[in-house]
Amino acid sequence: MSRVPALMLSFAILLAIAPIHAAPLRAEERCVAGIPLSAAPPPPDSARSPFASGAGITVAVIDTGVAPHEQLTEVIPGSDLVSPEAPAPLHDCDGHGTIVAGVIGARDYGVAPGARILSIRQSSSASTHQDEESRTRGTLASLAQALREAVDRGARVINISVVACLPPERAHALDTTALDAALDHAERHGAVVIAAAGNRSVTCTDTSVVYPAYSPTVISVGALEEPHSLAPYSLPGGPLRLAAPGALSAGLNPAGPGWIKAVGIPDPSGFITSPQKLKGTSFAAPVVSGIAALLLERHPYYSPAQVRAHLLSAAQPPHGAITAQAAIAAVLPPPLPDRSPAPITLPGPPDSQARAKALLLMGLACVGVLAFSLSAGFTARYRGGRYRGAKSDSPAA
Repeated sequence: MSRVPALMLSFAILLAIAPIHAAPLRAEERCVAGIPLSAAPPPPDSARSPFASGAGITVAVIDTGVAPHEQLTEVIPGSDLVSPEAPAPLHDCDGHGTIVAGVIGARDYGVAPGARILSIRQSSSASTHQDEESRTRGTLASLAQALREAVDRGARVINISVVACLPPERAHALDTTALDAALDHAERHGAVVIAAAGNRSVTCTDTSVVYPAYSPTVISVGALEEPHSLAPYSLPGGPLRLAAPGALSAGLNPAGPGWIKAVGIPDPSGFITSPQKLKGTSFAAPVVSGIAALLLERHPYYSPAQVRAHLLSAAQPPHGAITAQAAIAAVLPPPLPDRSPAPITLPGPPDSQARAKALLLMGLACVGVLAFSLSAGFTARYRGGRYRGAKSDSPAA
């Protein structure tokens, strides 16, 4: 069977609304803009924990870039895989990655305000040269490259809020060798990977295979509309499923200080005619990434498997709803004892040399006993210089 090259698969940015990449723009043209908010509302109590802040934990955001912002304590510039010849790793023309980073680590609103953000720019829809659209929108190959960089630069949590959807027949033929190897690299080096489950669309349906959310070591995150109801636009997710709120009342402004409540492409006068609300599984995934950072601050020796087990044990049915407070309060269940019977080791065939040695020792022991017996009898019979019962011409002394 022929394999579809990974380089041919591009990623769609998950804003859960009218796709921004419908009309590609050149890098020097207008970027996504936001409708400002005077102030961000306080986060819900369940979104944070008083017992952890994610301090000391690096969370990689593999996305459209992260713009510097006063609300982000520390943003580490990683590679710019969109424009490697003219990198701008802390540039975010789409706004998407900056909003995602804010959900994780914004000082006044983020789940883990003490975490460091490592920005790796892997995809873009707004900053696209029209003759290079497939490259700038990201591929499985560039995602694998970004994953390896995140791990090698010390990320303990990797958030991926960009996805690729394929029908099952195409997914079956796709060569995912590089992605699988990169995910294995993350697993072996202590980085847990969390990805958006995907938003329903014409090209992304319940029967689609979603990368990387459907990979076996990736936690896929769906979007909640109510505390225990999945949003209509949210796909259910892959084998390891959690869910978190997907609608934001405020996001970081990627173009400057402050907050925004919606985004869009401005017209030449700067007016946004069709603002898009901030909702989607893109913004549910970083909630879980922030919670993972809180757990790793408290349990720094957790493996990725232990992080997954802890989060899944704290989640609520039926969709795996998770909150920071529930995760911190939960205790990781101990592993089940091994109830398999203990192995029985049967004795091997006798060692001929050992057997011969044992027989020799037994023989020597028998000879010793016999010699002792004869000696005792000899002593008993010989008294006073003569044998008992023997005739003698001289009296005993």
